[in-house]
Parts: sequence; C-alpha cells; structure tokens
Amino acid sequence: MAEVLEKGMASALANGLKATPGVDARVQEGFAGLLTELAKPGVTEADAERRVKAWLDAAPGHAVTVLRSVVLAAASQKRVARDAWLYRAFVGRKSRGERRGAMATRREVIRTAKAAAPRVPISQAVRAGETIYCSGAVPVDPATGTVVQGDITVQTRRVLENLKAILEAAGSSLERVLKVTVFLVDRADFPGMNAVFREYFPKDPPARSTIQAGLMLDARVEIELIALAAGRRPAARAPRPKPARRSRN
Repeated sequence: MAEVLEKGMASALANGLKATPGVDARVQEGFAGLLTELAKPGVTEADAERRVKAWLDAAPGHAVTVLRSVVLAAASQKRVARDAWLYRAFVGRKSRGERRGAMATRREVIRTAKAAAPRVPISQAVRAGETIYCSGAVPVDPATGTVVQGDITVQTRRVLENLKAILEAAGSSLERVLKVTVFLVDRADFPGMNAVFREYFPKDPPARSTIQAGLMLDARVEIELIALAAGRRPAARAPRPKPARRSRN
C-alpha cells in the first residue's frame, strides 16, 4: 500500500515549519511525530485527515498559517489536488483560533415575542460573538403593547422582565450581565428603581450608570444593558413579533 503522504510533501511541510521564526521546538517535535504516524503502514486517507485536523486544532495560529501556505503552493504547482485529503485538512478547515475570530465578528439579531416589540427601527438585542447588546427597554407590556400604569417600582419591574426575556432568547441570563445603563425621568424615582434593581441582581451586581433624561414614551424609566452570551446557542429563534396597535383611549 502506498504511503498516504508522499515523502517529498512531508519534507516540504516539515522544512517549512522549521524555517519559520517563533515556532516552538515542541510544536516542531509534535508535527514530526504526526508525520511519523502518517508514514506507518495501514493509515488511510480518512485516518490521516482526522489526525491532521486534530493536530491543527491544538497548534498555534502562525504554525497553521505556514503549513497551509506550503500546501497552497503545492496545489498551485499541481502537486496536490484540491479535492485531496491533504488539501481539505490544511486548507479547507480553519484553525480553532480562526474559528473563534470568525465567531467574534458574527452578528445575530435577537427577537422574542415575550418582550415588547420595538415601534422604531431597532432590534431588541444584537449578539456579536460572545457579547449581547440590548437596546433600551421601556415598561411596555408585550401582551398589550402599551406602557404599564403604576409607580417607578411597577415600571422598573416590567422593564427588567422584558430584558430578562430578551436575554433568555439569546441563550443568556441576568446573571451574565456586565453593564447596565438606567435612564430616569425624575431623580426622585432613584430609590424605588434601585430597590427593584436589587431584587433582580441580588448578588455580584453588574456595573451600572444612572442618568436623568427625558424619554420618548410616557414612561418613567428606560434600561439598556450589555451581557455575556452563554456557551450554548439558543435552541430556536422565536418568530418576529408584530407591534401591538396603540390604544386610542
């Protein structure tokens, strides 16, 4: 049975890695060990592809880049076919670091019918990588589409329930909130808002700023926040909610 990796190609990969400044000796030894394993009789192309991908996942990014460039050069010289296992393993698969980088720049809009639907052109929240950015939430009941009536404690609780639902739709929770910004119409409402806030963040509360400001709706409080996403993705995305009609009464 022919060797799964041609000797000339194996030498080119090893020499390319050795000639690269900053590649740790242990990385080079590990790759040399991988090449030795691939040279053993009975190793199939599927085995070789699986082992190479596993090694690349654990390898530093600059080492992966060097090895990939060697394979790309060989492909341009027709020494490696683009449908070969070697090409798929080194070029067709991104390293762990590259995948993390791609995830960090991925943008996902979060929507849920369990929180009040926006009446203006904004998203309830946007997830970028492992961070969730929630738009300012106001005390609107998602069932009626109207501002809840009551004092600052009632309105603050409605706002935080809306934000809690949005975070849950994104696969996160209030426990993972990093930063909160609270906008109050009346400074006198600060103690009441703070009491409800303490209920929702009883331990290790997030960083917070509180600002007195005029609000667009007839509401006493608006809250926006930034949170960490949980490790898992949400199981399913809820259908986009339709804003409820505003009451004329």
